[in-house]
Parts: sequence; structure tokens; C-alpha cells
Amino acid sequence: MLKGYIKELARVDSSRSRFHEAACNGRALVLVFFATLVALVGLAVWFVTGTPGASHRGPLAPLDADGRRLADKLKKHVTGVASEEHNVSHPEALERSARYIESTLSALG
Repeated sequence: MLKGYIKELARVDSSRSRFHEAACNGRALVLVFFATLVALVGLAVWFVTGTPGASHRGPLAPLDADGRRLADKLKKHVTGVASEEHNVSHPEALERSARYIESTLSALG
């Protein structure tokens, strides 16, 4: 009877160790999955935020005549559109901005 009890304990103990090994393997698999996920997210953030090349250093070159003319036009357009708040709460201002954009685009052809 004692031998049968010992055999049964050995059988139960070996099945526990197999279950424990399977659980550890499952945990390792989950750990590898999440580590891979974190690495992929880190790679995606690096890819999206990374800037190719080198940043400009030093003073900018002065604008030539075309650059000054372009800057003046840009300033005029920004002032024409963004000089006042225009949204659904201010429909009159929104309409004025829309008319300005339409007239500017129609003048360009």
C-alpha cells in the first residue's frame, strides 16, 4: 500500500512539473510577445519622429527680390485669411475669409 501511495505521489508530482513547465513556457511566450510589441512601437516612434539629414546651422542667406516678393504675398494672404477668428461661431468672418480665398484663387486662374 505504501508503494502504491509513493507511486501516486511521484505521478502527481511529475504531472505538476509538466504543468509548471508549460506555464513557464506560456509566460515566456507572452513576455516575448510584449517585448516584441514594445520594440515595434519604439521603432515606429523613432521612424516617425526621426529627421533625415542634418539640421541647418548658422544664419540664413538674405532674400533676393523674388524671395522678398514671395514673403510679401504670403504676409498679405495670411493677413487676409487669419486676421480675425472665423468659424461656425462667427459666420460673417467665415464668409469673408471664404470670399477672399475664392477671389484670390480665381485671380490666379
